[in-house]
Amino acid sequence: TSAEGDALAVEMSERMWRSARKIRHNYIPDRAHDGEYLNLLHGAAMSGHSKAQAKLSDYAFRRGALVEAYYWMKLAQMNGYADAESNLKIYRDQWRRSAYPLEYENVYEHFTERQGSLGRALLRLDSGVQADQAKKRLTSMAAEGEAVAVMILGEMPEGGDA
Repeated sequence: TSAEGDALAVEMSERMWRSARKIRHNYIPDRAHDGEYLNLLHGAAMSGHSKAQAKLSDYAFRRGALVEAYYWMKLAQMNGYADAESNLKIYRDQWRRSAYPLEYENVYEHFTERQGSLGRALLRLDSGVQADQAKKRLTSMAAEGEAVAVMILGEMPEGGDA
């Protein structure tokens, strides 16, 4: 059943999270030294584990990747991470102070071009910077079946104003 599948996914994400937390890693993990840790953390995050998403967000912020940090923290928030809003505000403020960097170049194994596009749209929408364009982008991505875009649009108040 779907409920059994959901329970299994939650169990797997929790298992990946616990395994990752046992591995020593750098303050800012990198692929060369911390690959196993990052793979487990990313697997848990992609399975909806809010603490893993928040941890990836924190690492992205430490690297100065605000779009990526915002993307992961927004997912963590949607998955019930309690401290998400205060972090999102810090990221929005930093993004504004940094003159709205788009960070197109921040694409790698665990952060795709599509995730970057979602992150930029979320930052724009939540910051009120080109919010109409951001909503159009999210709407088109949702129409293409992008689950995160569907979730974001589903959380917006009726009438579509963020």
